[in-house]
Amino acid sequence: MNYGFVKVAAAVPQVKVADCFYNIQQIEGLMRQASQKEVQIIAFPELSVTSYTCMDLFSQETLLRNAEKALLDLVNNTADLDLLTIVGCPLVSGSRRFPTGRDIGGSAQKLPAQLQGVPRRALVHGLFTPTAIHDHDR
Repeated sequence: MNYGFVKVAAAVPQVKVADCFYNIQQIEGLMRQASQKEVQIIAFPELSVTSYTCMDLFSQETLLRNAEKALLDLVNNTADLDLLTIVGCPLVSGSRRFPTGRDIGGSAQKLPAQLQGVPRRALVHGLFTPTAIHDHDR
């Protein structure tokens, strides 16, 4: 019985610098463990797909493409899980790069009742900034 609470977890995978495919295997393992424990939302650290210490490698297209491919693999490999997951992955916009949290998994219908109707972008953004969720819905 959950008494109306949402079970949330934070997880820190063991990662290798710039080895996106290894890192998503570690993330997937932690997602599966969380799912077995009936976690409904799990968040991973900033840049957990690439690792945070890539430094100059963040300007390399190969790393950025591999991060996107690895993230898509993670989405496909975990489609069977009923779990909203926030994973840190770099985002490229023009010539700028941003460390972002990407939300994957957990359809809107499967979200806990307390979170039904809350925009997913607000859920993700709310986990990474102190700004209130409702401010992002305007």
